[in-house]
Amino acid sequence: MLDWWAIQFAHVALLSRNSMSSGLGATKVNEGPIVGTHHGSPMILSALPSASSVRIELLFLESEGLDSKSHKVPTTSVPDVLIMEGGADVLIVGAGPSGLMLANWLARCNVSFRIIDKKPNQTLSGHADGLQCRTLEVIESFGFIDQILKIANPLVEVCLWGPSPDGHIQRNYRLANTAKGVSYIEKIFSEELKRVSGVSVERSIEPISLQIDRETIHDPHSKPIHVQLMHRRADGSIYNEDIQVKYLIGCDGAHSWVRRTLGIPMIGESSESVWGVVDTMCVSDFPDIRCCCTVQSSASGTLKIIPREKGIVRFYVQLRQYSPVADTMDRSSVTSSEIIEAARNILKPYSLVVHREMIGQTVYRVGQRLAPRFSSFNNRVLLSGDACHSHSPKVGQGMNVSMMDAYNLGWKIAQTLNGTITSSVLDTYEYERRKIAEDLLDLDRKIAPLISQKISPEDAVESTRNLRKVFKSGKVFMSGVGVIYGPSMLTIDHSDALHLARHVHPGRRIDSHQVLCQADARPWNVHELMPSDGRWRIVILAGDVREVEQMEKINRLGSLFNGENGLVTNVTPRECRLDSVVQVLTIHRSPRKEVELVHFPSTLCPPFDYEKIFVDDESYLKGHGQAYEGFGVHLHGESIT
Repeated sequence: MLDWWAIQFAHVALLSRNSMSSGLGATKVNEGPIVGTHHGSPMILSALPSASSVRIELLFLESEGLDSKSHKVPTTSVPDVLIMEGGADVLIVGAGPSGLMLANWLARCNVSFRIIDKKPNQTLSGHADGLQCRTLEVIESFGFIDQILKIANPLVEVCLWGPSPDGHIQRNYRLANTAKGVSYIEKIFSEELKRVSGVSVERSIEPISLQIDRETIHDPHSKPIHVQLMHRRADGSIYNEDIQVKYLIGCDGAHSWVRRTLGIPMIGESSESVWGVVDTMCVSDFPDIRCCCTVQSSASGTLKIIPREKGIVRFYVQLRQYSPVADTMDRSSVTSSEIIEAARNILKPYSLVVHREMIGQTVYRVGQRLAPRFSSFNNRVLLSGDACHSHSPKVGQGMNVSMMDAYNLGWKIAQTLNGTITSSVLDTYEYERRKIAEDLLDLDRKIAPLISQKISPEDAVESTRNLRKVFKSGKVFMSGVGVIYGPSMLTIDHSDALHLARHVHPGRRIDSHQVLCQADARPWNVHELMPSDGRWRIVILAGDVREVEQMEKINRLGSLFNGENGLVTNVTPRECRLDSVVQVLTIHRSPRKEVELVHFPSTLCPPFDYEKIFVDDESYLKGHGQAYEGFGVHLHGESIT
């Protein structure tokens, strides 16, 4: 399941088998797009192990020019210094959702890495915890979605409340929702990381100096990143450790040490609106206490309610009394009692009784900021998540976008290190994800003022209607499934071929439809066929293979990919399984009972591999998936995708 399905009509930037074994640049083969024309000529849809799609063209391993000077920060003087040689290829700074997503990706691709965090303990609550559809799909592709779903609280409905004529509040709208609220995200990801790789987050460690070796930065085998780490022992003593890595990734939040050390600013502004956040166990006669709500009162401000697992409720509470002193206030002085009292005032005449101590609290100012660039030193140092963009939590996107940043970056780092693709692919990370961050900040700028504004009972219905309109217009983006990456070396816009698969768009996740395994009739969703395991996928939509002409095309296509000198064969190391780098899946549209597995060429259906051929047909228990209609592909096979 890739960023998963980011799909494209294009080529794939893979190094050839010879180049991987020799460490030298690849020879180009089969240059030019393999995109067919009308009336049955082959057209190839490639799905990547990541958020964007890549070309099936073999690129030279290019040496890159360094446009930045060597950067060095003075090291704090500490008596003990430990110098580590060898070790990890990647250092991840920050073990929040973004850092843990990246670590889980690298672990599944057998990349050596370390992940450090300056906090002594794992965050269990008080931070973002709403998972949107696309993020849930990605977690499912890693194989541990069940751990999330066991404890998650589905947020099925959104309710919008505004001032009533009698000076209290009233419900104005109900909307459908698809997110899930859950705490312990970091705990679940950390445990999965330990299970998969044996790697644990190293805590009470922070970087204190960074130096880049310009002499070796062009060498893909070098470790030009020199970082000094400060360890804090439980007894309060400290010691330093010097390490060298190939890549440094800053996932260390809005006050990122990595970003500041690179001299990259955060550009944007903050409003005067101050908000408090608290997680608690409470009892209330407010009718929507277990729904996702925005409650606006005319006199006391705005409250956002997020119900969570095990009866926990999160309150985002506007603290109007602090707005005049937002620039100078000491946020640590705000107590949980103040936040709860402000929530009570907004909910009047409904009651709110706290039955358990606060689980966590924080105070923040609404603002939107964006780093002008997400990488430096020829992509040897990169930023992810809040380290390069920050906004208010009103749209429930902070953690999701941060995790998807890391998901986009993770496969590119891994396959660059593994020698599968050229390092130039890393240029697409900032190109793709910065546009998403810009779109997110634009959405937040629309929603935040509507939520924070002071409204009268007379304007309540119109104000809530405007808020509802913005929520509905941004619904697809907020779910994550509507993300579209623009044309690049990974995603090529072949608009002249889109009629062959009308509902599949380059740079966008492919929709998941049910198909059946030809061998045993078991129903699968297409996404389930594409786990996040570092492999690339090519999906052949073969049409009606009962037709002799169509099956001949399938045979030729099988040889083109998996034959002795096929495209897939040439990018696969000799000692590995043929599908270890690129997996070819076939989905046909003939009635399953009229086709046998042995009818397909061995190049597409190897012996003892029964999960390569699938059919868009009716299942015994779950009906018909109508995958071809969903993809917008002609039912009779006028095209092969």
